[in-house]
Amino acid sequence: MAIAVPPWWVQRTTLLCLLLLVGSAAGDTFLLEAEQYVKDRVAYPRTTASGIWAVHFYQNEVFPIEFCVQSSTTIQVTNVRYSNDGGQDYVDVKLDGEQLGTFLSLPKSSGADEWNQFEDSGEIGQPVAVLAGRHHLDLAFVSTDRYGIEIDFVALHIADQDQDERLLQCTSYCDDSINHTPTLFTDSLPSAWLRQRSRRTTCAEEQNVQIEVYHPGLQSYRLTAQHPVYSTRLDTRQQDFHSCLDTDRGQAVWFFNNFHVDASAEQMTYKNSAALSFSGSNMARNTRLTVRFSPSHLTSDALLSLKIRRTPSEAGLVHVLLLLNGTDPNVAEERSTDPSQSTGEVSWTLDSDMLTGEHVELELVVVHRPSVTLHVDYLRLEVAPPREVSSEVYRDTMTLVQAVTGGSSGSSSSLSAGAMVLYRPDNRDSWHNVEAIAVLKKLSWSEGFEEIFRLDRRGMLWLKPRSDYASESPPYGTTVVVGPSDPGSPVPKAPISRVDVDPWALKFTITYADSSVSDVVVRSGSFGSRAIVTHGQWAPAARAWPVAVVTSMWVADGKADVDHVSANGAQPRGVLSGWERLFGTSFAFFRQCISRHNTQAPDISLELLEPRPDIHMDLSGCGSS
Repeated sequence: MAIAVPPWWVQRTTLLCLLLLVGSAAGDTFLLEAEQYVKDRVAYPRTTASGIWAVHFYQNEVFPIEFCVQSSTTIQVTNVRYSNDGGQDYVDVKLDGEQLGTFLSLPKSSGADEWNQFEDSGEIGQPVAVLAGRHHLDLAFVSTDRYGIEIDFVALHIADQDQDERLLQCTSYCDDSINHTPTLFTDSLPSAWLRQRSRRTTCAEEQNVQIEVYHPGLQSYRLTAQHPVYSTRLDTRQQDFHSCLDTDRGQAVWFFNNFHVDASAEQMTYKNSAALSFSGSNMARNTRLTVRFSPSHLTSDALLSLKIRRTPSEAGLVHVLLLLNGTDPNVAEERSTDPSQSTGEVSWTLDSDMLTGEHVELELVVVHRPSVTLHVDYLRLEVAPPREVSSEVYRDTMTLVQAVTGGSSGSSSSLSAGAMVLYRPDNRDSWHNVEAIAVLKKLSWSEGFEEIFRLDRRGMLWLKPRSDYASESPPYGTTVVVGPSDPGSPVPKAPISRVDVDPWALKFTITYADSSVSDVVVRSGSFGSRAIVTHGQWAPAARAWPVAVVTSMWVADGKADVDHVSANGAQPRGVLSGWERLFGTSFAFFRQCISRHNTQAPDISLELLEPRPDIHMDLSGCGSS
């Protein structure tokens, strides 16, 4: 059967109009690079392809694409980018076994030169509503000439504006049966309520989740940190500045985002203060990334980080050698990463005395398989955070209490309070200009200690359970401001002026900058780690403020420190969607989706307590210490 097709100039005009229409629609368009989705075929280097590679197909073959959407939405194939050096080819496009549409390639012939000249199919079919989960898109090459056709990418428009590109590759697993059953039922207290103050973000290093907890007469509550309910051996905990703005990156000296490791790529610049150039040989397995910049404004140590986007397993190990000014042996340090199994980030700390002179050149020699394109999320140099200095406040065979100075705790520019003082009434020892107080517990398999609790001078409380046997201590995740926090402030905080330490009871009496007072008692055991918070006399202005503020991060399910919240064990709600207030006496903040950010960070619960001393002290819990 003959297939009628409009002239090429009509196709091009129609494509331009359609792209303008789609570009104005809500959501995002994702480029599904052929070389990233096909595992059993050779990718050919093409300098004009978007990912530098394209994949060749012949008649009766199929290009299968498996992708995942995180919520019910509408999708549309807006373009297939291809090249052809021969007769016309007929391609059938199907979604989950149902035909979306077809397209015909433009017949072209130029002695193989046309393989590097790519064309656009335009939209394929109409927008289609799909459910959350896994889907299959197939390009079936029904008819081609003997030379076949090459595919660069398929452009897929997804109406859900929260869809994350890496979740699109089905790297996230979610279990909607996960919930938390309250361990403490309090029927003699009126309910507290949660007030939603969160906002959306694309930056995983921004605390965009803010949930205020209100109760007019609450005296005490307890926070419990437990290992996440989901089970996974994945343990990613590095910072992720993908899609972050300049202001989210701390004290960045320079950074370069979203580029390919390609020896022939053009030079990139950062605010006329740094230049990134490319050299070497892709086919010889090494590419050189050289950054030349002026270090004149650097007065402290710096942190250099390279983040490679997740790649197929065929990429294997990637080795990166750092050289300073080309030859300095003191900085000839190699790092290795497997970007198919980890976050793909490598980093170096550079002493300030290495970064001197009018100009400095940092050269990264990237050794990789030439058959796999490496995409870099970011290459950045930032001022290294001040090194933490810990002073011993108390130690016994099982517990260590430390005063922390320096570091990044409490360094937020929004903090207006002065320094915090720690005081031990039993021996009258004191520590001044303290950023945070930390509690550490002895490891069961060694002589070392691991931190389970931290309270900084902003009133921010971190809590995590003890690690499993012979495992690395989990990272912190969701945090709680445990003092009077003004709801009108853009950043939740309850500045602390003094903490009185009772080391034997692990009790901390907190005096805030506004003279309000609270107690925090720390416990750990088979239940996880707990902080029992009791409010004393609060300043009059603070009595109408929230009793606590839960802060965390959510970019998308699978890229979050929390993705769901439940009240009294009821149906979980998305942490950012579908509610303004929740009422209850027990609240849980947890994840149903295995996260690529702080994967092993704990679930946190907040439970109201009746004003009874035995519950307040919580000394009788099985396995408590």
